[in-house]
Amino acid sequence: MYQTVNKAYFVIRVQGRMIVLDLFAETHPIYTETQSFYGQPFIWCMLHDFGGTMELFGAIDSVNTVNTDIFPIRNISSY
Repeated sequence: MYQTVNKAYFVIRVQGRMIVLDLFAETHPIYTETQSFYGQPFIWCMLHDFGGTMELFGAIDSVNTVNTDIFPIRNISSY
């Protein structure tokens, strides 16, 4: 059920008329579970602050390995 609703949300909109933010993608990327958001453009994000946590931390080591995996995807922003 969840995947059906999720797919309908992205497929019903005109391709390229929305930009999806894949927040917390360095730890749990959603683009891998949704076939790259079913063709909608998305931005791979890494959040450093979750509700008042002021330290700068994250899964930095995964950023270098993930970047080589996502650049072949056509609908991701490379800025």
